[in-house]
Amino acid sequence: MSVQEQNPASTLLEQVELVVYKTRLVTPNRDTGEGGRSGSRIEKVLQSCFDPQILRPLGKKKMEAFRLCRNFGTKLEGLGAWAVAQRDTPDLLERLGRIRAEWDVLALELAESMSTKVEQWAAQHPADANEIRALAPTRQEVLESTSFFYTSFRINAADVKDGGGLLTELSGLAGQALREFADVLRDASLHKATGASYRKGVKEVLRRIESKAKSLAFLDPVIAEVASMLESTLALLPADGIIDGPKAVLVKSLVDQLLNPRRLASHGFEKLAERTPGQPAPSNGAGMPPATAPAMPAAATDPIGFDAASVYSF
Repeated sequence: MSVQEQNPASTLLEQVELVVYKTRLVTPNRDTGEGGRSGSRIEKVLQSCFDPQILRPLGKKKMEAFRLCRNFGTKLEGLGAWAVAQRDTPDLLERLGRIRAEWDVLALELAESMSTKVEQWAAQHPADANEIRALAPTRQEVLESTSFFYTSFRINAADVKDGGGLLTELSGLAGQALREFADVLRDASLHKATGASYRKGVKEVLRRIESKAKSLAFLDPVIAEVASMLESTLALLPADGIIDGPKAVLVKSLVDQLLNPRRLASHGFEKLAERTPGQPAPSNGAGMPPATAPAMPAAATDPIGFDAASVYSF
């Protein structure tokens, strides 16, 4: 029996491209060679050779890449890759390319300034100055240790030997996507919002989730429902200004339900008829009090083998 016949989740592989990005970052901590082993106890002495804060700009680029991939796709943890609809992959790769170009500029600036940063750190820690200078990374070491890599590839389902459970994980991608929708809302602090009113920035957050839900609607009907509900809600919101009154109630109810991915996966969006007047909304699972707004109405409407020619590195 073929893999496709064994598990219909394998058909998802025909609709997605897998995108991976990896970063390497020079570390300020260097092994002094001191320490040792005593019985079962192992001690190692590390020397900090420069202020870790100078790595923050590169750290921000790494986080930017993560959020970008999360906006476009859903994480396939077993492979450390993002499953992205094939039609959206070129746009994602172009944006990752821009992040890498900015990363490379920052990495070069870090390498060029490293000797100065080391001297500044040594001046702040005179007792360790000799060790700091001796162990500090050189310009070339910084360049070799600080990199941003990304690639995309496709997997032919017929080539998958699924002893490791890849297809099982694929079948759970819809739930993973719902959890990522909730993460986006928490990143924007919408789990803390009282719901009395919202600034127009909430629409940009909801649009990002809508765009991702539309591109991944083939994963499961509940993802398609998220896209439809967001589209109909966004159409009702004012183009500018504060969102308050009944429209704020609408946003609050929608956000609360998106913050509860487990319930959303099993029941979908709650309909008006499913809640009696005054009954609170289900808990959002984030430790926040339940919403008292009415529910939104329903919207209308291993070893893995792959062809080397389908791998694109940049």
